[in-house]
Amino acid sequence: MHLRDFVWLVCCKVFNIGTSSSLLIEISGRCNARCKYCCRGTGNHESSLPFMPAEKFEAILSHLKEIGVLQRWHGTVELHNWSEPTLNPEIDKILAILPRYRQKGQLSSNFIAPWELAPESYHSLSTVIFSLCSLQEDRYREIYGADLHTTLDHFREFLEKRKRHNPKIRVVIHWLQYQFNLDETDAARRFFSGLVFEGLCFREYRAYLNDLQGHLSYCRSGGKEIEGYSLEGTKKDIDFERVERICANSPPRFSCGMKGPSFLVITEEGQLAQCCMVTSKHAEYRLGDILTMSKKEIVRRKKSCALSLCRECEECGFAHFFAGGNECEASTRDPPAA
Repeated sequence: MHLRDFVWLVCCKVFNIGTSSSLLIEISGRCNARCKYCCRGTGNHESSLPFMPAEKFEAILSHLKEIGVLQRWHGTVELHNWSEPTLNPEIDKILAILPRYRQKGQLSSNFIAPWELAPESYHSLSTVIFSLCSLQEDRYREIYGADLHTTLDHFREFLEKRKRHNPKIRVVIHWLQYQFNLDETDAARRFFSGLVFEGLCFREYRAYLNDLQGHLSYCRSGGKEIEGYSLEGTKKDIDFERVERICANSPPRFSCGMKGPSFLVITEEGQLAQCCMVTSKHAEYRLGDILTMSKKEIVRRKKSCALSLCRECEECGFAHFFAGGNECEASTRDPPAA
């Protein structure tokens, strides 16, 4: 370690600065869903590596710990971003690594494929997120391109394994509100509260175009086009007027928290990314190999790149929307049992 890095590390520890409060490591470069409004499902985001090896994952955690970025006690590592993490054939090895660094894992799964996790892997998990938009087969298939009944069977199997191996795992349902499913929300809340009796969090979110490039193209054109998508079809499913109202209410000089060193996104290739919304279509997607960076270099690279794309995202209000403005006011944490 260079002297300058040692001095920087000591200062960060003394003044408690620079430790990552949110760490996202993409462990898979593949997804088995074909989501209609996601840049992964539409092919607008591509990976050069199918999966992150467990050896690479541990090297990253070890490096982040050494440079003083990794939280030392009871942190949570989000093991997902654009892809399905459970497809990684080394996921059990990855989850077994976390306790050695006093970390827990968070997984977001579509449950299209059955979970094949080893029993001991459940003890490394703190949270599991399940996102969906409908309990009607045709509506679900239209968005995800998968079979709803099979997906729900896989989710029930997970709940049984959770009950046996680690009932403390928090289960979060992300219910996405489109124009076509507004009549389903109450029934969905009752349905999932009947499946999960403890540790359930049911959250309603306004569906949005999960493609930063597409959203920015909509803003640039004054709402006249969406790059890579049908304007008419997209606006039919997504309430763009509501999205625009939330974006318009972004506070003056709103600064996205993802720009700073406290929010780290690492791709399946082990590259530092500017934020969780940039894709392989953006030059800002890869800022360099995280294993070669000191904490000071991480800060420098994120700040130097947060000029054009970040500024545009903040000025159009999408950064505010994505930072929590899309959560519905009626969203409930613990719905009553059915």
